[in-house]
Amino acid sequence: MKRPLVVFVCLYGFGIALGLFGHEIRTYPLSGETVQMGLALAVSGVAMLVWGDRHLFTRSTPHRPPALWQRSAFYSAIIVFGAAFTFLTAQPRSELYALLEQTVTLSGRVEQILSNDSPLVMDLRTIEGEQIRVRSQRAPSGTEIHPFEWVEVTGQLRLPAERRNPGDFDYRAYLWRQGVAVELYCRNSDAVGRLRSLLSENAGEIAVERNGDFSRTGIVEKIAGAAYSLRRQMEVFLEGRLPRDSAAIIKGILFGGQGDLSEEDRQVYRVTGVAHAFAVSGSNIAVIAGTVLTMLRGGRRWQAPLWPSIAVTSAAIVFYGFMTGFPASVQRALLMALGGLLAYGFQRNVDGPTLLASAALPILLVNPLMLADPGFQLSFAATWGILYLFPPLHQTVQPVGQRLAQTLEQRFATLGSALGKALTLLLDTLLVSLAAQLALSPLCLYYFNLFSVSGLLANIASGAIIALVTILGFLSFLLLPFWPAGALSFSLVSAVSVDLLNFFLRRLAEVPGAALTVATPSPLLMVAYYLAVIFFRESLAGHVRPKDAARVHDWTVRSAPFLIILFLGYRLLAPAELLVTFIDVGQGDGILIETPGGKRVLVDTPGPPLLAMGSAEDRSKKAFDPGEKIVAPFFHRKGITRLDLVVNTHADQDHIGGLPYLLSEFPVGQLALSPPPGAAPPAYLTLEEVATRQQVTVVKSPEPGVDISPDPAVRMIVLFPSPDSPPQTTNDSSLVLLVEYGQCRLLLTGDLEREGQAYLAAQYAGEFFPLTAGVVKIPHHGSRHNLEPSLMAALGELDLAVVSVGRNTFGHPAPEILQRWGEQCAEVLRTDTCGAVIATGDGEQWHWRTTRWEKPAYGSTNRTHKASLVMPPSVRLPKRGDTALSSGTEP
Repeated sequence: MKRPLVVFVCLYGFGIALGLFGHEIRTYPLSGETVQMGLALAVSGVAMLVWGDRHLFTRSTPHRPPALWQRSAFYSAIIVFGAAFTFLTAQPRSELYALLEQTVTLSGRVEQILSNDSPLVMDLRTIEGEQIRVRSQRAPSGTEIHPFEWVEVTGQLRLPAERRNPGDFDYRAYLWRQGVAVELYCRNSDAVGRLRSLLSENAGEIAVERNGDFSRTGIVEKIAGAAYSLRRQMEVFLEGRLPRDSAAIIKGILFGGQGDLSEEDRQVYRVTGVAHAFAVSGSNIAVIAGTVLTMLRGGRRWQAPLWPSIAVTSAAIVFYGFMTGFPASVQRALLMALGGLLAYGFQRNVDGPTLLASAALPILLVNPLMLADPGFQLSFAATWGILYLFPPLHQTVQPVGQRLAQTLEQRFATLGSALGKALTLLLDTLLVSLAAQLALSPLCLYYFNLFSVSGLLANIASGAIIALVTILGFLSFLLLPFWPAGALSFSLVSAVSVDLLNFFLRRLAEVPGAALTVATPSPLLMVAYYLAVIFFRESLAGHVRPKDAARVHDWTVRSAPFLIILFLGYRLLAPAELLVTFIDVGQGDGILIETPGGKRVLVDTPGPPLLAMGSAEDRSKKAFDPGEKIVAPFFHRKGITRLDLVVNTHADQDHIGGLPYLLSEFPVGQLALSPPPGAAPPAYLTLEEVATRQQVTVVKSPEPGVDISPDPAVRMIVLFPSPDSPPQTTNDSSLVLLVEYGQCRLLLTGDLEREGQAYLAAQYAGEFFPLTAGVVKIPHHGSRHNLEPSLMAALGELDLAVVSVGRNTFGHPAPEILQRWGEQCAEVLRTDTCGAVIATGDGEQWHWRTTRWEKPAYGSTNRTHKASLVMPPSVRLPKRGDTALSSGTEP
């Protein structure tokens, strides 16, 4: 048998993928991406079974292999075990579900600190043993929270947000992979105190208990506490001695995380493909292990004994793992490093793939959900690429490098020898980076929708700097307690290094085309890519027989024309449709209209909540901007790089606030505005300024009857406001649009109030231009003050009414409003419970689907809805409109 552990881990991983797929189907409605994911799993499963069987039982196996049915039963048992284990594990469970949306006080021990600033984010293990995520708007004043301290917190329990829009990040699944099922949100008004003595009013929201029985901890907790304390000492030392940006980058390289980086630096590292520098991984572990071993056994006259050196090195990298918090990449690197150290001690050769599989197996046995973690996938994929793709690439390019090195040696004598060695090292570095890039590219496109053209060059430069900063940081850490001046010297060299790297990456990021935004690739396309890479690698290594290579070549040549014709035929023959997405943007409107002619129209996008009434500290922070954090990523996933028309219905913050960012990031053909009747708010003035700077054509107050559609196949008629009835309020200045595609009509009403609704109903009551529509956006997020009977009568029977709403303090949507619209509509859907609503019009009738399994607010439907969370009947799922927090606080 050849590498049995690799095959078994692959089969077990395939079973885990099947379990995750089953949970996906159970949790969310079936979509095109889900179907493609299932087909991709089927293709990869068949390929894995065939490859695994041939790899285990080769023709040179000395023993007779078991019968086919026996092998199939064995493989199936591994896969079924992985699938069943994962499916049962994937469903979040919590004893606190009965207390959701209630204010509670909990006591527990801090497991880890994710952010010790404002806001404070930490994981807390309650006395009952359940782990929760705590978010406090303000960190405690005068004291700092440390891991494994006992605290008491008071706040509101909530369910983590599910996937809100197509292809969106599933925050609830992400937290459950870490064992967290609920979140506790703390606010300034909550009464929070110590476990034994009450804090002063200004002491913050979280109290620390430092005495009594609660201080008892085990050896692991003491080590973790000491590691965190030493890490904080190092961070404080860097923050106090170095420039802010340099200190933030060094801290990110040493301990992981981008929290302290400036927005500009984050964008630079993202565009150049070097963001992985802030995810501690194998390079950091390898550098530290190599440094320690060199210090202990690198001397010519004296060397420490072998096994004590291995023990010290192992202790050093494990302690470093405690300092980083053991993310998935560190777990993988640490397990592989420990395996490599054992092999070094026993003087045994290490098989890279087997070592990689041995690192993955314990992680997936303890928590199979980690297979879905992007960090886990990226870390193992990069290592697989280096182990699997680098050797044949090196073997292919090595002769060229040797010839160049020999030429340099012949021409430049002694200097040529040094240049030849440098060239060889540069080629090897380039090939290692290329191997990792080949393995990571599909995953990076899938998760980040960005292809860094400059990534290969940027990673060569950053790799050397990351290694240097890690070594110098490790030495500074050792010297800090005894010789602060020496630690400062090493830190200053690190600062100069990262400043040089920053300068180089900034220039690289400014090159046109340095990075390309790419739509989320199809899972089937990703599987085809990896199969092609594997075939290419095996061909380079000489493992593919000429007969098999000729067979693959013939099949490719014969099938390519058929696939091209099939693709073009689908594109040409597929029915032209109008696609309308009511994006879940929280409290506000965000509507994307995609016309049959390929034009894109965006109607409104909310911005950050207004912090004018908050403290100076609150105003200094960058608030959550749905335009930047929700709408822009949604466009990136769809591959949208240009908007043909942007419409702002009116100047309220929950409709206009996110548009300035989008206009600055995406080319826009035209902007339609409805000026407010009074003084223009800052967001409106900012939008005008950005439109002028970006040279966007602006149309203000288009007159009723004007068609502003960029697609001749679709009419987008302005109905309101009218010069004959000037609006008195900002809400009544809302642009009302009627979108027509064949027999499919869509009415977008903005925040139109009763007076404007009555005028609209009276103006378009006749048969010449009836105000009927199949789909309607309910005015003003379902406000109880905005129901005009005359408008309801003019609309007639409706297919679908959509409420775009999020967590708010206004009571939107009002139950009586939902009930009244439900009496007139086949279905009423709200984005806070259903996620994004996608309505498709084929010119004759409307079809729609939702992002989440949620029952409609009112109305009947022929579709079957499932609960998104299995809980006892007595436990009520929270609705975002039930409590009083703005969308700006949502993750």
